[in-house]
Amino acid sequence: MKNRLQRTAPVILVLLFLSMLFLPVMTEAGTKSVYWERMDVTLEVMKNGDVEVVETQQIHFQGGPFHHGYREFSTSSVVGVSDISITDDEGRKYSQSSGEQPYTFKVSRTEGKIRIDWYFPPDSDFTKTWKISYVLHGALYFYTHSNTLQWTAIFAKRAGVVKEAKVTVILPKGVTPLKALPYSKYHNVKVTSSQGNIVVFEATKELPPDDYIGVLVSWKSGFIKGTPAPWQLKHDRWQHVFKYTSNIKISKNGDLHVTEYMDLYLSGGPYTYFSRKIPMNRIASISMVSVRIDGKDYTLENNSGDSHPAYSFTAKRKGNDFEIKAYFPPTSYSSHELTISYIAHGAIWYGKKLDSLKWQASPNLSGTRGVGIDSAVVTVSFPPEVNLQDFSVNLANARVDHPNGHTVRITTGKIIPGTVLKFDARWPHGEISGSPSPWQIEEEKAQRRKQREAIVKAVIPFLSMLMAVAGSLLAYLLWLLKGKEPKVSLPADYLNEPPEDAPPAMVGELTHYSITGDELFGSILKLAQEGFLKIKDEAGDFKLTRLKDPKEAKSDLERMLMELMFRDMEPGKLKKLSSGWLSWLQKKDLNEVYRDFFSGELLHERLMSEIVTNFGHYQKIVTSLATRQAIDKGYFKGDPYSTRKKFSSIGSSMAIVGILLLLFGRGLFPGIWTLYLTLIVIGGTLMIVSAKWNALTPKGADVKARWQAFKRYLEEIEMYTDLESSKNLFEKYLPYAVGFGFKKEFVNKFQLLGTPAPDWWDTETPFVTSDSDTFPQTEEMPEGGHVHEAPLPSAGNALDEASSGALGGLDSMSDKLFSLFDTATSPAESPGYSGGGASDYGGSDWDSDDDFDWDSDDDFDFDDDSSGGFD
Repeated sequence: MKNRLQRTAPVILVLLFLSMLFLPVMTEAGTKSVYWERMDVTLEVMKNGDVEVVETQQIHFQGGPFHHGYREFSTSSVVGVSDISITDDEGRKYSQSSGEQPYTFKVSRTEGKIRIDWYFPPDSDFTKTWKISYVLHGALYFYTHSNTLQWTAIFAKRAGVVKEAKVTVILPKGVTPLKALPYSKYHNVKVTSSQGNIVVFEATKELPPDDYIGVLVSWKSGFIKGTPAPWQLKHDRWQHVFKYTSNIKISKNGDLHVTEYMDLYLSGGPYTYFSRKIPMNRIASISMVSVRIDGKDYTLENNSGDSHPAYSFTAKRKGNDFEIKAYFPPTSYSSHELTISYIAHGAIWYGKKLDSLKWQASPNLSGTRGVGIDSAVVTVSFPPEVNLQDFSVNLANARVDHPNGHTVRITTGKIIPGTVLKFDARWPHGEISGSPSPWQIEEEKAQRRKQREAIVKAVIPFLSMLMAVAGSLLAYLLWLLKGKEPKVSLPADYLNEPPEDAPPAMVGELTHYSITGDELFGSILKLAQEGFLKIKDEAGDFKLTRLKDPKEAKSDLERMLMELMFRDMEPGKLKKLSSGWLSWLQKKDLNEVYRDFFSGELLHERLMSEIVTNFGHYQKIVTSLATRQAIDKGYFKGDPYSTRKKFSSIGSSMAIVGILLLLFGRGLFPGIWTLYLTLIVIGGTLMIVSAKWNALTPKGADVKARWQAFKRYLEEIEMYTDLESSKNLFEKYLPYAVGFGFKKEFVNKFQLLGTPAPDWWDTETPFVTSDSDTFPQTEEMPEGGHVHEAPLPSAGNALDEASSGALGGLDSMSDKLFSLFDTATSPAESPGYSGGGASDYGGSDWDSDDDFDWDSDDDFDFDDDSSGGFD
């Protein structure tokens, strides 16, 4: 140990020295912070459409050292950034470099972002100003009537607050703004000046680290040269259908001749094709497709590749849809007229009494960035022979007119994206020729399947309830016939004597099919009362001295308990005997058990602290012997644990399976979840039955009732017996009071009367012979040996010696006795045993080119992903 200290001492000293050396540096670094005293940004719009940006950042640094700053912003709304420069408040212009030397900067570009890093000599606790300049190319919105600048001038995601901020937008001379709008996360900005071609925005209060200032300024077009940049075309992509018209003519043979017309405007771009997907879930086939755009008829081509000439279209089935694509030269911000015609075959449902047509009459624009359809007119024409019985639509703002007996006209107002116009027409069967299509046959099968499922779903809850009630009643009936404890009537409410000479462990087995720590300890005291051992308090522990051979015990249970306490037994054998208690002790001959497991030395003395560590093992072993003894005496019909375990296992398994199916199987087996509840109910009932299952015979039930009557007597012994004249009952009944669990109350009752201490409570050194293995033997020692009891002090002597502090009465030993009880029963008890048609519509969907993904559905998005900082 001394050598180890000598080796480690220098290392400890070095570590202490280093920690003291670097502690000020670590503390200083831990207090680094920055804030912006001012941040001014100038955005000057040039005649050629470029925007020159100058950011003036005045920053206060606290702590340090600092040597590096950065500025990062998005390039998603610009074509390019150039002419980047950085100048400090000393007029020093930084040079661009790939390194990190002071007074240099470098620019890194990633997809969608640009980052500027600049470096300066390390310094602490200072204030510094930098001007960051750069030119934005293609940063303006160009529209027919106006141009717009929109930019995040004061960036968010900073390490500190901005105390004062101003943004100045300068337009070319002669250009005045139409609109000037400030944006801020917390509304901390307003327009403070707008004179001529200059607009000034200023922060109204200090900007928190996550707040930004965005500006939007627009002016009349024509002053600045430029065209929409690709990012604007992407941002502005949306479609507006001003008018939609559809004519649906139903022929006598059941075909539908459909012609649809759209007057629409395409914002942004560029667009190269139109796409329409017609769901085929209620259509057998489509033919005779034609496309006409802006008065030009397009040509059908069957090329399956990706390249198609302008003014052509393809029409083919793709999966569950029939897709029509029309290709044209690239176009942006343009108006068009589109006409598509086709014949739909097998779209009518043929019923027994009525035939019907369910049709989606307007395109579904939910997949496009559109503003919907301003108005729609749908005309449906039937053959003259058709007597229309019913016609309904789904939109509340749709008006239905009947110009004549075989024509229906539907007129609507605005149809918002994601909403479609549908109609349902019905007429008598046979007025339109035709037969069910394959999709109808499949739907009829699905309907019949749903009907069967509906019947099953309606019946299953009833059957489940019936099964749950029947299963629970069956389990209850089984308990009544086989598992209910026989009724017993006693002539008196209490018994003043034990019904038989049995240890408390046997009482516990009879009354509740298990043995507690109190009952096991009470059995040890019963052995002491019978002269098998003495107990002595020794320096905070208790010594148990064996006075008899275990073979002299009156029962196998008591002999086993003596062997467990005093036999020098290998821990492995004790654990094996305890873990295999059922097979070893209930099925094997006990002599074989003693031979195989108890071959060690029989000790003369043991400490209570050594014994209680194995109480859990003792409980299992003694419980098994108590069960065996109860069966041999005719108290039990059989092993109560195996029967309870069987019912409990079956019940818990059913309940667990039911819970798992209820949690995870409802989607796999829909409609039968009530059966899962049935499993849980029946399983729970079996678990309750297992806990209440009785193994007692009528004889055993009678003995149990007598023990319970004796327990009532001991609890209120002062009511039935004159304790003053019956002090001898204390030692006689103490083991049972301990086993029943009211040991301290029982002791206190006799303590007040000056009751003598029990004979087995020893304060003298026990008699020990020179032979360390046996007790003194008589001259006539039969083979196998005979054990004599060591001399015991009499109860009278104990009372006489109480005043001198020798063996004394209960008053002198009660505290030690209670300590003995606590020591013996303090370990956690072994767990022992457990007691126990058609909602779908035909028709067509209209889609635009969806090659683009939109950043936002708003007209203007301010980039709050820009950032800046220092280290």
